[in-house]
Amino acid sequence: MKKNCLLCFLLFFSCYSAFAGESLDSLLNVLDKTIKEADTYVQIKENKLHELKKEARKTPPVSVERYHLNNDIYLEYKAYSSDSALHYLNENMLLARQLNDKERELKIQLELSYLLSSIGMYMEAADILNSIDRQTLPSSLLGYYYTCYEHVYFEAGAAQPRYKMFASRYAKLSHAYRDSMQVTLDPSSATYLWLRETQLREAGKYDEALEFSDRRLAESSFGTPQYALVAYQRFRLFESMGKKDEHLYYLVLSAISDVRSAIKEQSSLMVLAQELNRKGDLKRAYDYINFSWEISQFYKTRLRSWMNITPLSMINGNYQDIIKQQNRELLIYITCVALLALLLVIALIYIYRQMKALSIAKKGLQEETNSVFLVMVKKSYQKAALVVMKTNRLWLRLIIICWKKGILISFKFVTHMDIVVFCCRFSNSKGMLNGLSSL
Repeated sequence: MKKNCLLCFLLFFSCYSAFAGESLDSLLNVLDKTIKEADTYVQIKENKLHELKKEARKTPPVSVERYHLNNDIYLEYKAYSSDSALHYLNENMLLARQLNDKERELKIQLELSYLLSSIGMYMEAADILNSIDRQTLPSSLLGYYYTCYEHVYFEAGAAQPRYKMFASRYAKLSHAYRDSMQVTLDPSSATYLWLRETQLREAGKYDEALEFSDRRLAESSFGTPQYALVAYQRFRLFESMGKKDEHLYYLVLSAISDVRSAIKEQSSLMVLAQELNRKGDLKRAYDYINFSWEISQFYKTRLRSWMNITPLSMINGNYQDIIKQQNRELLIYITCVALLALLLVIALIYIYRQMKALSIAKKGLQEETNSVFLVMVKKSYQKAALVVMKTNRLWLRLIIICWKKGILISFKFVTHMDIVVFCCRFSNSKGMLNGLSSL
């Protein structure tokens, strides 16, 4: 209930362009998460099939109950695995003959024709329809009979895009059978509502077509195959109306419902991948187209595989070009980083060597400074000693001269002891000078 309310809220605001971009981004994130959880939904499908098969084995092999259970299993396989769907249709064909039920046999033939045309076996589908006598058909199957013919020619025309002449011919035949469908189908049936929406859309009567689309959407539950189909056709309607903001919104809703329903025979993801590729979202386009390719291979249908080849090649090519460009840019960045790292190593080596040289120079300068200081001290001492020695010599000469001349020296000023001390000082000064000279 909460999920349905949330969905209605999103649908309401999706009509306003101000919220369209944000809603689309949010839905794409939901789709990404849903794809990651695809195995979970597949397991749910497998569990349901297992229960149906288990129940079918408990019923009598030739009975109406077995026919209905086989039909339920077929409907589960119809868009999940074409081989298994064909198997249960053939079982019911045999069962209807055993029950001698002509109407059920005719219905199975129509179902078989519809399925064969869906997987690209147009000739086989047409042969089955041509083998049915329209006059023998009950009125309840007549609308479906024309629907099967319309489907055969529509799918055949869609599979011939390069051959305009054949595609045009098949399109005319398809439209002719639509007229018969409109007359014979129940106006309240889902097929009739789809037919009227399609006719009005192709006629350019978008408002009327939208009314049928609204009605179909209201009758569908989100996350079911029916909702996926209605949302996809609503995407086509909005695309025709030129509403570019809203048409992708419903395409994403269709893709989410396809994945949650474990539908393998679907177009939404393939078309969405092409749309995103045109918008420049190559990463998502690449992921979606590859996922679509994988599930189409599981379904084993030639048509879907063939339809996926062209967009797959184009998107993969664009994505690979982007990867190559990114790799080239990454290589340039790595090269630049490597060069910068090399320059850094060279700079560190250079700085280390400079610091080492500076340390050696500092040590040498210190030693040289100490040596110069010693030389300066030595010279200073030598000069001082010479001065002292010269001064003492002058005093000695003066004393000797005075002594020889008989000049009296007052003992008040000079005593014999002073003379002795002076002689000692003179002797020491000469010794100090000789000592410094020996350094």
